Amino acid sequence: MFLEKNSARIEKEFRQLCGRLPGVMAEVEERIAECSARTALALKYLYNTMPYSDLGNYTFSVFWDYASHSVMLWETYEYVRSLPEEIFLNYILYHRVNEEEIDICRAMFYQRIQPCLTQYRSVGELAQQVNLWCASQVSYRSSDERTASARTVYACGYGRCGEESVFAVNALRSVGIPARQVYVPRWSHCDDNHAWVEVWLDGVWHFMGACEPYPALDRGWFNSAASRAILVHSRWFDTVPPRLGAEQVIGWEGITLLLNQTARYAAVRKLGITVTDEAGVPVRDAIVKIQVLNYAELATIAGLVTDQNGYAGLNIGYGSIHVVVQKGESCAELQIDGRPENSTEEYRCVLKAPGSEEEQWIDFDMYAPAERPCQTAENFRNPSEEFDRKTAQAAEAHLEKVRDWKNPECERFLQGDEETAELRRRLLAVLSEKDQIDLKAEVLEEHLKESLPYLGQVPEDIFVSYIMNPRISNEILTLWRKSIAAAYSEEEQELFRKLPVSIWNEIQGRISEQPRRERSSIFTTPGAALRLGIASEMSKKILFVAMARRFGIPARLNPQDQEMEYWEAGEFCPVLSAGIPEQKLVLRSEDRKITWKYAQNWTLARRRCFREGSKASGNDTFSACRNEFAERGNGIWADKILALDDSGWENGVFEIGLLPGIYRLLTTNRLPNGNQLAKYYDFRICAGQCKTIWLQLREAKTSELLGNMRIPDVPLQYIAAEASECEEASVWKTKCSPKYRRRCMSEIAGEEKTLFLWLEEGQEPTEHILNELIENRNAFQACSDRTVLILRSERAMTNPILKQCCSAVPGMTICFHDFGEEAQLLARSVYTEPDRWPLVILAEKRGTGLNALYGMSGYHVGMGEIVFRIMNYST
Repeated sequence: MFLEKNSARIEKEFRQLCGRLPGVMAEVEERIAECSARTALALKYLYNTMPYSDLGNYTFSVFWDYASHSVMLWETYEYVRSLPEEIFLNYILYHRVNEEEIDICRAMFYQRIQPCLTQYRSVGELAQQVNLWCASQVSYRSSDERTASARTVYACGYGRCGEESVFAVNALRSVGIPARQVYVPRWSHCDDNHAWVEVWLDGVWHFMGACEPYPALDRGWFNSAASRAILVHSRWFDTVPPRLGAEQVIGWEGITLLLNQTARYAAVRKLGITVTDEAGVPVRDAIVKIQVLNYAELATIAGLVTDQNGYAGLNIGYGSIHVVVQKGESCAELQIDGRPENSTEEYRCVLKAPGSEEEQWIDFDMYAPAERPCQTAENFRNPSEEFDRKTAQAAEAHLEKVRDWKNPECERFLQGDEETAELRRRLLAVLSEKDQIDLKAEVLEEHLKESLPYLGQVPEDIFVSYIMNPRISNEILTLWRKSIAAAYSEEEQELFRKLPVSIWNEIQGRISEQPRRERSSIFTTPGAALRLGIASEMSKKILFVAMARRFGIPARLNPQDQEMEYWEAGEFCPVLSAGIPEQKLVLRSEDRKITWKYAQNWTLARRRCFREGSKASGNDTFSACRNEFAERGNGIWADKILALDDSGWENGVFEIGLLPGIYRLLTTNRLPNGNQLAKYYDFRICAGQCKTIWLQLREAKTSELLGNMRIPDVPLQYIAAEASECEEASVWKTKCSPKYRRRCMSEIAGEEKTLFLWLEEGQEPTEHILNELIENRNAFQACSDRTVLILRSERAMTNPILKQCCSAVPGMTICFHDFGEEAQLLARSVYTEPDRWPLVILAEKRGTGLNALYGMSGYHVGMGEIVFRIMNYST
């Protein structure tokens, strides 16, 4: 029987949902009544478990596609029918992978994949075949944080790792293979995160790189990186916790659970924290947030709630963590070393009422976990010629697919009436690259035409960006102008124009919040929020901006702190702090040689107060903890990182206007081994106050700059002959020949430390590092014979600054490479960002291979000086 163990629960929960939302669910009930019994039951499960934002944002037909296709798989394939029901529900049927836009895709993927599937001996082989197909359709490309739908990623052929994994999971589920995304929310050893895919095979979860096929499961370029993870998690969508596998719940995001998967990838230890008040009494229902330092911010990677004994615990990787504990207005912080030689299992934390502590810089160290790969040697066998042939074919198919691809909807929109041709062009120009990939012409058409009555009332750039523009935050771009206008009379609209703050008062009275049935990272669109009468705090802010724009009031969410603002008298005015005197923070740099890079070596966060939710109640520990965490959002106090721009620095001074409140400045110096030397400074700024703070950055010793990272031995096109053999020798004064030899980096490297510089000629970051070499040519000359410049092609050798550098520092070796996948893998192996040039690697021979002592991508002021220090340093 289909879903025999869960059918009664599903029916009961669906009746409860219809009772809570009778107006919204009436049409859904009618549509479900027309479906087959199995499809109806699958649909009810989806509606029971989806966030309210999904219910409002998407039509019934979207969910029908997921439900009917999953039922077809269950009816057709024995391996699907044999799955445990909770696996089928969460990892075959469910429409979500993470926070992506949802679109109809499963049946389409199934049709596309079927011809690619040959005979397979196991479901594991089938999973690898599907991943090979995924590689032929989609490849990695960095983009903004909004997650496009699996269908969009398939159409354009590119996505960042989160989007690749969303696409691959949907492809795998489309043929009946249980799949989920696993995610490192933040690495400890580098400023980044990563997502990949797991598949359920014969009762065991195995992993693979999304759209990155390997000849065996449990293998990917990220094996070593994953072994250094503090935490790896997955998501669970059901209303009851999982029964299989004893997976540990380590947090909630509203309606969704986070499950701990760390032990499958890294060595873990048991971490326990007991929370008491100042009298030593255990504190129940305190929120315990586990944080790592990443992108110069203390980012929460797990959230727990203490039991009746004041205890909360989890399995976690080795390495430093920061712990924040909160209950009501009381708060405490704890720094935990986490290295194997220093870590203990049990820690105590005492909650204290907030006080007026002295403002001062506090030093703290964050130690990254060491590399401890958990996978077996069997999974690292060399690929066969047949596998290499198939992956090469997949790469060729992908290149052919993406060649000259453009979203036809953009052209459709631009071909509208001639009178608005310039406005159409300008509207497209203010949208992001990702928006232009997945926008729909009919959506832009409505936003353009409904905005025209307000043209000429404000400066045109303000009109285009803050009245006509449909993009507000990371919500789905939809039609909402007509529905907003229909909801209010002309008299009400005129009142909103005269007093824009009254829009927020209207929203607060009309829209309720149901955090336990939402996802904080998924926004309810403006039209859906009005229909449902339910939306998250952020979705209500998006609705404010949408309503203001619809009524001709320029509005936005402030790019620094996401607070609502409207345009009046030539400036943007805050909605929630009207009448508060202006406050200003002035930052000054103690060392003018330091280049301050926001979200790299410093951040500023506002530690603002959220409302307190209702207390957990009942005997169901799971539900009580989940409700407590959901009601409180991310806790009573939460650091909100401001989105600042480094262009604000001028002559070593940075000025910014702030709302009154408590703030934290944080600076960090990340070392090549992943460790960080950090400082923070907590301060209060009051209404009308101007405060000056001198920024401080901790300096590292040369010995601390040394890393020890095994790197792939990438083959290069090596210029072997001496300069006298080349016509260009008089210009270059270096080893140069038109004839290449293919040699690996380890063969080119000498017995001492060798510097490899991957340079992108003509680009500003590369020119900065070349200028540093020229300015320090006397010091650098002694190690020029241990320096390898790696270029894309011979054309790069005509670049003036590159030629000047090679004339000033003769004796360097020139090599060539395509800067493709091998270079990206090399960058990842030293835990730096791929596709960000120059790539600087200082390496030395270890046995038959190379170990990196230092690695960095992009340019940072003083990089040359650091490299010289390490090259000349002797242990």
